[in-house]
Amino acid sequence: MSLVLAETTAPLTRRQIARLVKRGTSASVSAAWVAWSPSPGDSSPPSRTQDCGEHDARRRLRDAHAQLDLAELDTVDSTPEARKAAASCAVLAGIAAADAACCRALGRHSRSQDHRHVAVLVGDVSPGGADAAKQLERLLGLKDQVHGFEDIAGRSLLSAQRRQARALVSFAETVLER
Repeated sequence: MSLVLAETTAPLTRRQIARLVKRGTSASVSAAWVAWSPSPGDSSPPSRTQDCGEHDARRRLRDAHAQLDLAELDTVDSTPEARKAAASCAVLAGIAAADAACCRALGRHSRSQDHRHVAVLVGDVSPGGADAAKQLERLLGLKDQVHGFEDIAGRSLLSAQRRQARALVSFAETVLER
């Protein structure tokens, strides 16, 4: 995959991209998605969004509940593979919940492959979006940590992920009730 400026088709090196990001310029990654990094003080949403409405919001909330239910199936006797699957489901629940809130409050949700863009967009939901964005960022940050642990630390990280996912689902429910 080659990285290109939105206005050109010239491949960029990692160093060039780092300079562009430092200056606040967005670089795009093929036509499929946008690699977006905010410049200081810029909270504008990622450019790859899709319009959605009440029906979509309710569907994504159902998805969030289903994924959260699967994340809750992990037990003390679960295998490391089952814990990893539960962690993935917790992340998917949080993303689906954020999408639901965005659809209801903003009329659009992120279509980027980078889940951090979902956090940026949910931050625009008012009230409560800033806290939801932080919860999603924490949830995404824990994702890779859970996969590296097979003992009590892994179970503790998974518990933290489930807490974040539950909070995001609760936030989405509140937004949909407005």
